[in-house]
Amino acid sequence: MPGSPQHSTKSGSRSDQVVGTADIEKLITTQNKNALTLIAAQNKTTHAVRSLAISFVAAPIISIAIIIAIVIASASGNSALIIFTGTLGAIIVIATLVASLAELAKSKIN
Repeated sequence: MPGSPQHSTKSGSRSDQVVGTADIEKLITTQNKNALTLIAAQNKTTHAVRSLAISFVAAPIISIAIIIAIVIASASGNSALIIFTGTLGAIIVIATLVASLAELAKSKIN
C-alpha cells in the first residue's frame, strides 16, 4: 500500500545522507569548473576584442596624428624636427602594434 512504511520513498538513514552530500559536492565541483571555463572564455574574448580595438581604432588615429605632425614639421623646413617627428612616429606605431599583439597573445588565439 502506498501509505505503508514498506513503500515509503523517504529514508532517514545516515548512509543516504552521506551519498546525498557527496552528490551535492560533486555538483558544486562541476558547477565551479563550468564557471571557471566560462570566465576563461570571456577573458580570451575580451583580450581579442582589445587587440582588434588597438589595431583598428587606436592605430589609425595615432597614425593620422603622426602624419599631421610630420606635415607641420615639414612646413617648418627644419630637417632635424622632421627626422625627430618621423622617428617618434615610427616608435609610437611600433609600440601600438606591440600592445595589440600582446593583447592577442593573452587571448591565446593563433
